[in-house]
Amino acid sequence: MENKLKKLFDFQKFEGNASLQSVIDDVHARYAKKELSMDDMEWVNAAGYGNELEKKRLKLEEGKK
Repeated sequence: MENKLKKLFDFQKFEGNASLQSVIDDVHARYAKKELSMDDMEWVNAAGYGNELEKKRLKLEEGKK
């Protein structure tokens, strides 16, 4: 499926089909890569320490109240 999408996206560069462009724009909008903010980085758990991060976040929130 992924290869078919790649071929369609490449085809669109030369063809300029309006309905296909609409689909491509929709896919890019849903799956666009973006840099994570510092707030989002708090939720990244690559090492397996999710509970500790959650505890720290809760402590920080309690301190703000």
